[in-house]
Amino acid sequence: MQVKISYSVDINEVPDLINRILSEAKQKLAAAADDMKPIYDINKMADQIDDTRNTLSLVDSQLEDVVNLAAGWLEIQISPDGETVIDPRDVTLQNSNVEEQQETKNEQED
Repeated sequence: MQVKISYSVDINEVPDLINRILSEAKQKLAAAADDMKPIYDINKMADQIDDTRNTLSLVDSQLEDVVNLAAGWLEIQISPDGETVIDPRDVTLQNSNVEEQQETKNEQED
């Protein structure tokens, strides 16, 4: 059974959270693939397929969460007056320090 939960994190922790969710999703997919073995008992095969489909559904939901988290995080990088604080193409989840990215961009423009 799947449940949706929500909790608060500091804005600077969002990229790490996104990467952690992606890593967990990748591990779940790998484990599901490893569990798919030839089975000659129809009932066991049906159970195995059902388990795999449940895992795929969970991973799909987690990937949707990642997209929503990333979109929300990026939206916060835009100032309230609608002007872009940083160019979204310059944003990477590995380096989420917005001030450093803005300073780098400003130095490049000078």
